[in-house]
Amino acid sequence: MLGLFVKKGTVAMAVKFKGRGQYNYKQFLTKKDNCFTREDIVIDPINDLTDKSKENAGMLAVSLMFAGAEECYGFRKMDTDTGKRSDWGLIVRARDVDCG
Repeated sequence: MLGLFVKKGTVAMAVKFKGRGQYNYKQFLTKKDNCFTREDIVIDPINDLTDKSKENAGMLAVSLMFAGAEECYGFRKMDTDTGKRSDWGLIVRARDVDCG
């Protein structure tokens, strides 16, 4: 299983989905180390695993504002009980993501 790690203190963008294509976002420093799996990836600049569904259009728009021409990853955790993705997303520049 692929593990992607974002270290504490990394500049990131949080995206909160409100429904009907509406979302809020803010830039912040991560407060803890985070680990994500392949199932959490919604924007992948390396392996072309980007989820281009309507649901993730907001993540793609925010990633362009945040990283510009730089490549970035977008993550949304999957709720194992409901099978749906979290309302919160995290966008991080690809250079700040460690593969393990």
